[in-house]
Amino acid sequence: MDSKFIAEIKARLLQQKTALQTQVNDSTKQGTSSDDDAGTRFPQYGISPDDNALEVSNYQDSISVQHGLQEELDQIERALKQIEQGTYGVCSNCGQAIPKERLQIFPAATVCVVCSKAKP
Repeated sequence: MDSKFIAEIKARLLQQKTALQTQVNDSTKQGTSSDDDAGTRFPQYGISPDDNALEVSNYQDSISVQHGLQEELDQIERALKQIEQGTYGVCSNCGQAIPKERLQIFPAATVCVVCSKAKP
């Protein structure tokens, strides 16, 4: 893969990483985070049973979003690591080249389309 393409992809990945880190930081408590709650804020709407149910529901939604953001961030980190190691664009499963078209659409791809469909 040519160095210009890699540089463009790296710039896009770094932009995405910054944006995701901002989203993760905005959705967590300042200075707290754990694997169980991902640092998500627990809302306090009131003391009635309906308020409590809404609090739990919104909290669960927030945790789900938080985990999704973290997974995206992890994918970007893996792709950036591959760029640094000189293995970007090579499927981590089968070792075949990942087509540029796939990398342009999904720059954090670390596996080819065939291997991505084979995963459960």
